[in-house]
Amino acid sequence: MWSHPCAVFLCVATAIACVSSLTGPSLSCCLSVSETKTHPKNIVDYTIQPDSLCPIKAIVFQMRAGGTICSAPGSAWAVRVMKKVDRKKKMKRGGRKVSRGGEGCQKKKRRQGRREERED
Repeated sequence: MWSHPCAVFLCVATAIACVSSLTGPSLSCCLSVSETKTHPKNIVDYTIQPDSLCPIKAIVFQMRAGGTICSAPGSAWAVRVMKKVDRKKKMKRGGRKVSRGGEGCQKKKRRQGRREERED
């Protein structure tokens, strides 16, 4: 008598499992890109959304406050912010900060030159 309800339950559970596996994991995609720009310090990470899995290719920025911004991959702002995030990650992994040869580098050279003059 109990075998019939159990068989029905097992069939329903199996059907639900099969349908879930066909649809795959739920994927959150950007459906459009935004012109929204924020200060790079508010962005903690980013991912590149491929157009093979989602309707459009986009850069998905994760905000410090928990939200996301979907940006066009070729926009100047997105490229600049991705570089800044990559530099932050490199610094956290123990990479050295590389001088770009700007004002700080010139001051250091001047100081070294003065020291050498004093030694002479």
